[in-house]
Order: sequence, then structure tokens, then C-alpha cells
Amino acid sequence: MTNTPSGSGRARRTPRLLTIAVVAILALGGASAAVAAPTPKDPDPTPAPTASTPPPAGSVDDVSASLDSYGPSVIVDGQSVAASLTLTNASGLPVPEASASLFITKQPFDSRTDLAAFFDKPNSAPMRLLASAPAGQPDVDKDGEPLETGTLSGRSSEQVRIAASAKDLSLPAGTAGVYGITVAFEVGTSRVFVDSMALTWQDRDIASLPVTAIATVAGPPSRATAILAGADINGVALLVDPTALTAAASPNALDGREVYMLPATNPDVASLAHAGDTALIEFALAESRSRKWTAVADQPWLALSAVSDQSVVGWADKSGAVATLFENHRAATSPDTVGENGHPPAVTRVALADSKKAPLITPDATLSDLVATFRPGDPTGPSRIVAESALIAIEGDGTRSVVVSPGLDWIVADGTSSANLAALMAAPWVTPRTLAQTIADAQPGESETPAADGVAQDLPVDQVNALSGQLFELTRLAQTAEDPNSVLVPGGLSLLSAVSSTARGNHDLQEAAYRAAAATVDAALNGVDIVRNSDVNLIATSGEVPITVRNGLAVDSTVTVVMRSTSPNLQVRDRPSVAVPAGGEATAMIPVEAVSSANVNLSVWLINSDGDPVSEPQAFTMRVRADWGSAATAAFTGLLVLVLIGGIIRTIRRGRKDTRTGPGAGAEGAKIVDSEGHV
Repeated sequence: MTNTPSGSGRARRTPRLLTIAVVAILALGGASAAVAAPTPKDPDPTPAPTASTPPPAGSVDDVSASLDSYGPSVIVDGQSVAASLTLTNASGLPVPEASASLFITKQPFDSRTDLAAFFDKPNSAPMRLLASAPAGQPDVDKDGEPLETGTLSGRSSEQVRIAASAKDLSLPAGTAGVYGITVAFEVGTSRVFVDSMALTWQDRDIASLPVTAIATVAGPPSRATAILAGADINGVALLVDPTALTAAASPNALDGREVYMLPATNPDVASLAHAGDTALIEFALAESRSRKWTAVADQPWLALSAVSDQSVVGWADKSGAVATLFENHRAATSPDTVGENGHPPAVTRVALADSKKAPLITPDATLSDLVATFRPGDPTGPSRIVAESALIAIEGDGTRSVVVSPGLDWIVADGTSSANLAALMAAPWVTPRTLAQTIADAQPGESETPAADGVAQDLPVDQVNALSGQLFELTRLAQTAEDPNSVLVPGGLSLLSAVSSTARGNHDLQEAAYRAAAATVDAALNGVDIVRNSDVNLIATSGEVPITVRNGLAVDSTVTVVMRSTSPNLQVRDRPSVAVPAGGEATAMIPVEAVSSANVNLSVWLINSDGDPVSEPQAFTMRVRADWGSAATAAFTGLLVLVLIGGIIRTIRRGRKDTRTGPGAGAEGAKIVDSEGHV
């Protein structure tokens, strides 16, 4: 296992405030202040990842101190070490007999565990005085000779520099080791602890320590930009989620750097691997590779996982990852691997079920945690990091290498490179090593890699499968848009947010993220649908059925309307396509033919250009009365015939001679006789 000193994870992340009760007795006519014994207090809270820690401080009543600078962290023969601190007197009265001092442990630390114990309890180690300096205006004795103390003026701040020469140090020649340093200030007979730091003494060669440093650039764009600035150090490899980069931040930040790609949104690959997912990771990789304007899109991808079991390493290998990087900051357990030299190797090859082996990168957990969170912004932080690396190198033989990965919880100051990481990479015995070299030089070793581990921290398998199913449906819906990515990408990224690596192990956050993503994508999947139809009538042998399509998407959608009849009494003749504007509706007319009268059950749904359904089917009933139209036509035709016949008969009757009387006609048998009686 990785050598993890006990207590080393207790990295102090805020200034070490020591509050001391002081009883100041001012004699009439002016007298020295008498100071009571201090009572230490160390809250040691945990900051937010982007918080910057103020300088450490100690206080004694109205007098307080804060450390301004310390260095160098590494001393060779003939060099001195110095610390500067500011003493502030908040009272309106002068405080005499004030001074500041440096102390060093009498013996070097034997191990990283001893170093961690010193930082946990600095006053517990045997110490000796290195040097002291007066604070404020130097005091003098009755003869005017300067004393080793000074007087702080009322309501003033004074900077004090304490320097210890090589003679003061008196460290053994021809040796190398790590010592503890403390700084304190004194008022009268009281001594107030201010801070602790480390000093690395190098009067002989220290074995080379190859170090591979990896910075994970992921999260919100502002966070990714801060990480890029924090990792702006030669020799640091970048593991980058392209979706976290902004166009303004990325153009030059990656130039000349060793870069590897992360899947979009940096999902929890352990949850995906344990669920056997392929769809979500393929989408995430495709989305990362689509960011062609970045320098990341064409780079190999590396899996970042809080689990190092066979299933995750094998899944990552099958998905095309060059290696799996173990993310110890969110891990429930650590890999149990021992190399040939007795130390855990930086990279091992994990035996998989198919007799294949895939690389697993295991960072040094303690050193990675310290770089990430130990006193960021504090002048003493780098000294601890350098000392840790020195102890690793001293224990090694020049062939042992380590990987340092601050991970997702790295505390960085906006716009500046990490002092902790910069000090590590600049240490005289450290040789920066590329990640590619480290992966290629996997060390042999014995590894007890379980088949599956950390399942309890996963997003549940059924939820991963549900997200994958939604992605499948979203891909179909996207085909209805002129630009499919306008629908697929936002929805797909929402689904990936439900498999968040930052929420791993926090079931409340995982559940909330899952529900939010599922609801968002459900709304999109229901965005294009058919407006519910009421039952309709067809009183003819043919006609058109109107179907209204609603589009709730933010883009235009073109769909084909499919109608299916469950009865041979009605036949559907076409599948019309209709373009529906964003946020609008459109009506498709579906031609049908009736064979005979019946009540016919119909179902209607929408498909994309590939013929895949994109909506749920809508069912309704059509009352077909094909014979009603024929009967009505026959009746009307018969009525017309009857009217015509009646008209003809009437006309004929009016035109017969035996029924017609002409004008002036005489009666039958009458004769006309003239006056003479002639006929």
C-alpha cells in the first residue's frame, strides 16, 4: 500500500490561531506588561476547494503575530534560513520586552510518519533555539546597551525578521535529513507559538526521485481556468475535460503541454463500468472529441476512477482508455500493491478476466493530498511538500518513482500557479517525468485487485441503465431537427451530469442529480407529440383525417405521421411528413378509404427520417359509415326521378287534343246555314 503517515491527512487549511489569555498589569507611573501563560486553540476547519488560506497567526491579548515569509526550504552548507513575521499591537499602550525566535528540532525525522506527527503537535518534539530578534524599537539596558527585546508602540504593526546562519544551524556535515522548524514571539516571560515548517538539510547527494505530476482540469469553466493557472508549471501533465474549457481560457494554456482527454463532464466511470454502460461513455467521448477548437480533442483519453478493481480497469481498456488513474481523494479503499523494491509502484498492469493486462496509475496518496490542500497560500506550505519528497527520495534507491495527482479537490488561488506543486517540481532531487513514460514503464509487482469494489458508492445500476435508455430515445428525437446536435448535446450533457464524479458516495446528491436530469430529458422527449384527437366520423368511402402535431422544442422539427387501422374496413393510404415550427403546431392530413361501415380503432404516432418512433402512440376511434353515403345518393336520385316523371306526365296531359278546347269552335253536329237556307 502507499506509504501514508498517520495524521498526515490532517492538513491545516486555515491559519493556525492560538488565542492566549494575558493578564496585563500596568503599574502607576509606567511598568512592564506581565503576560500569563498562553492557551493554544486549533480549530482546523475544512475550506471550500477554491478558498485561499490567509497567513497563520498567533495572538496574546492585544498583541498578535502572522508569518509573512519563510525560506529557503532546502539548505546546503553555508546557507542561512530566515522567517519574517508581523507583530501587531492593537492596544493603545506600548508593549515592552517583545521579540521573535526560531527553533529547530534536535534530531532529523526518521520517516514521513514522524514528520506528520511534528506538524500535528509541533511543541511535542525536543527543540533548540536557532536565533531571535527584537520586535519594534530595540530595548536598552541602563547603560544604553541594546537588549534582545524591543517595545511595540501602541496601535502599531512591526515586521520582524529572524535569520539563522549556518553557524546557528550547526547541522552535521556530510548528511541529509529533514528537520522541524517553529517560529514564536515572546512578550515578557510568555512565549507564543506562531507556526511550524520544515527544513531539508542537504550536505550530501539525495537519490533522484522521478515525479509525474497530473492536474485534472474539470468542473465549471471558472474552476477549470483556475486549475490551468495553478498547473502552469513545467513538467505537469494535464488531464482535461474539453467541455470545461472556455474559448477565452484555452488558446494558449495547453501549448507545449502533455495533455490527455477526459470524457465530457468527467463522469463517474466506476458507476458506468459496474453497470456495463457503453452508450453514455461513447456519447461523452464523442462530445469531447467534437471540441475541435481545443488542443484536447485529438488526444488519447484517460479514465479517472475512484475505484481500481478489475471491472473498472477492464472496462476503461475496452473503451479505449490508455490507462486508468486512481482518484484516491474519493476512494473508499486503496489499491493493495507491493513492488519488487518493497514500495508501491506508480503504475502496475492489472490482470483482467480475459488474460489481458491494462495499466493502473496509483498516485502517492499522502503527497497528493498535501499538494492539494496543505496550507495553500501559506509561506510554510511548500517546505512540508519538499520535505515529504526528500524523505521519499532518501528511502529510495533512485529508481522509485511517484505520481502526484491533486485531484478534483485541489485548492488553488485564482490566476496563480500552485506554490506547493511548484516547490515539489523544483526540488533538487526531483526529476520531472512525463505521464507517457510512466505508463510505458509499468513496474512489476504483486497486486490484490478485486473483481469489483466500491459498488456501494455507485449510482445504482438501474438508474444508469435508465439514463442510457433516455439517451437512446434522445438520439432518435434529435433526427427530427435540422441540426441533430441542437437537441442531442444539451440533453446528453444533462444525462451525464446525473453520473457526477463529484457526487460519488453521496447518495442524496446522486439521487437529486438523477431526478433533475431525468426530468429535463423527459420534457425534451415529450416535446414533439400528437395533440389528443376526439373520435371522428367518416360518412363516405374516402376522406382525410386531420392530425395536429405539437412541437415544444426550441428548434424546428420535421416528423412523419403514421396511422394504423386495426380493421380491414378502413385503409390508410399515406404517411405524410410535416414540418412543425419551434414552439408551434402543424396539421397533417392523412388520406383513408372505407371498405365498409364499422367502428374502427386507430393508433397514430410520429417517426423520424430513419423510421424510428419519436412519440407515444395516440389511440382513437373512427365511425365509418361508407353505405350511408350510397343510400343517401340513391334516395336523392330516386326523388329526382320521381319529380321528373311527374313533370312529364303533367306536360303530356296538358297537350292531349281530346282535352283541349280551341277558340271559337262550334259544337259537334252543328251546321252553318246562310239566309237563303243553303248549307
